[in-house]
Amino acid sequence: MSNTSWLNKVYAAGAFVVVWIILHILPYLAADDFLFYFAQHHRYVGGRLLIVWTVLLFLVWALEGLLFVFIMSLVLSLSNPVIRKLLLLATVFVFSAYYATLGISWVTFDKTGMFLGLDSLLLIDNLLDLHNMIAFTTTADLTRLLLGSLFGLPAILILYFIASRFKVLICNKTNAALISLMLALAVFVPGRVSKMLAPPEKNFYKSLVLHFMAPSYSIVWGPIWFGVPGTPYKNVKLSLKPLRPLRQYIETYHSVKERPNFLIIMVEAMRADILNAYVDGYEVTPIINLLARQGLSFKRAYAQAPETGYSQTTILTGLYPLKFPYRDVGRDTGYPHTKIYDILAMLGYHTGYFTAEWEATAPITASKLLEKYSNPSSFSRKKLEKLIGKEYVRFNSFGEPFHATVDRANIALLKQWLSSINDQNPFFAALYLTASHYPFTPVRGAATPFKPFTFTDSEAREISFLNYPAKYVTRMKNRYLNTIHFEDQLIGEIIEHLRKLGKLSNTIVFITGDHGSLFKEHGLVNHAGYLYEEAIKVPLVIYGDKRAVPLDQAQSPVGHIDIAPTILEFLGLPNYDSFQGKSIVSLQPDKNSSLWQRPLFITVQLVVQEDCLIYWPWKYCHNIRDAKSRLFNLDRDPRETQNLITSQHNAQIVKSLAKILGDFRNKQLSYYDPRNNWRRHFFPPHYEDITLVAKETTKLQ
Repeated sequence: MSNTSWLNKVYAAGAFVVVWIILHILPYLAADDFLFYFAQHHRYVGGRLLIVWTVLLFLVWALEGLLFVFIMSLVLSLSNPVIRKLLLLATVFVFSAYYATLGISWVTFDKTGMFLGLDSLLLIDNLLDLHNMIAFTTTADLTRLLLGSLFGLPAILILYFIASRFKVLICNKTNAALISLMLALAVFVPGRVSKMLAPPEKNFYKSLVLHFMAPSYSIVWGPIWFGVPGTPYKNVKLSLKPLRPLRQYIETYHSVKERPNFLIIMVEAMRADILNAYVDGYEVTPIINLLARQGLSFKRAYAQAPETGYSQTTILTGLYPLKFPYRDVGRDTGYPHTKIYDILAMLGYHTGYFTAEWEATAPITASKLLEKYSNPSSFSRKKLEKLIGKEYVRFNSFGEPFHATVDRANIALLKQWLSSINDQNPFFAALYLTASHYPFTPVRGAATPFKPFTFTDSEAREISFLNYPAKYVTRMKNRYLNTIHFEDQLIGEIIEHLRKLGKLSNTIVFITGDHGSLFKEHGLVNHAGYLYEEAIKVPLVIYGDKRAVPLDQAQSPVGHIDIAPTILEFLGLPNYDSFQGKSIVSLQPDKNSSLWQRPLFITVQLVVQEDCLIYWPWKYCHNIRDAKSRLFNLDRDPRETQNLITSQHNAQIVKSLAKILGDFRNKQLSYYDPRNNWRRHFFPPHYEDITLVAKETTKLQ
């Protein structure tokens, strides 16, 4: 083969790669609302659009087949045997890695409703860890992964050698495209037909198609054709309050007499038993404990989800995180999601949000009314060094700043911003501290009173977010306690800064964990999984207004969902209809609006998908995927050691709680379902009617 001919083929292969990539990202170039609607309800979309998407999907498949066959033939046509063998091995490795990645993507999709994105690929080392596979995957998962990894490369090789045997010139673009198109048709058409003939869970051929016969659309195109694997719910009619502009609410209640400052501090993974905890004679959170003693501390506070993204948005929007029958990745925000700082900004407040935010939450928390937004996770090394000093700036192997570096940067920026507020208008600030996130990296320059906490390199290789050996629990817990202790000191810095500015006396501070963390309780580690108490029960401290009286003596189950309405209570304002919680304090001593007999709902939509209801003292959880349930009496069994779900004595309790939780799920998902259009004209549902149904459980306790 001449050099010119060979170079032409290289240029052609490069062009194929570019076009292939463009076709893969086409869905992201479409309007989000349209893409979401089409992905979930494609059967309702007109035939012309269906044809367009069909053609595009065929192009992706055809081009992928053409590209891989073309590259293989190009490598095998080299005259130098050494170079040919080396490039062939490299090609085999790249193709195998590609199909292995897509196989993992499908396993992830099957469990979470999400495909792996570029950021998720960084977690593949966790997914490949043997301990994690044993803990979180089934034999069927591993079989699909293996077949998915092995299917693509043999298909390409077989296609090449069959075509060569029949003297089909593979490097001819027309012939190769026709072969690839036939392969695409062979996979796509039966898959679509079989979907119409049998339910997905009983359809082996569809599973075959989804998991390893069509890997090219696993990252982007899968949701368009087969939809996200949503979980079941019943579409119900709702009685809702008509949507009205926020400005109308502000105009009605604009005459606020007292306007205190507000500061919400969300601490990563701070579980409830951290408050007032002493370990080896050391107080873990002396600053938070002091604020709790001088203010209000709620003993039964819960996150509405065991992970940061859902918790942050719940606190700021006052909305339950259960919005779709699959994980919400922030692509559809076509519903009322007024943030608490939107209301406060319209009341003349300065507003700031200092965070380390996931991409999925940014579309929800974004607001034109937000005066100051800070996310140092994206800052350059130079910018961070200028802000906090070179000695405190550390980056990990992925080129991202360490959690403690981000926290220190946010503290510095928050201080600067508070000092810059020179007028008489009050402020609202939300601060997220993230140093206590796994792997609880020791903080440079910070005290480490809890020992031992170090690991050797060989031991560290056994540890991942999803699992680690029980023998490491003490050291992992000490690492965690040291980072929590560090964040407690940062909170002390902010409190002292407010004191020096003369603003503390007029500031109401909320401190809570965004969720909890497990250390082998129930055999689990970290968070974002099953809804056990250690993962969802958090501290909630309110400091700064001595008039505030906790409803039901701070013993009621309360949640993040209640923080936004409570801020309005401090302003003397009624709850805004977009907020689904209620105030947990009263400024009127004779007011005692009970929170005791009301349900509190919690959701997880990651590797585990389940909903939970807390209706004190009962806790009822229902796993969506395996349809199994758990029931605990938290008064008698706070550690959840005895699942009472099978006890005949509790049959009526289970029936009642299952109905409450089912009603909540049906109403939430019906409201957000684009087909119903409720969300464009009405505020989200509230659950007073569900509370009335729940009263029957009080007779059974």
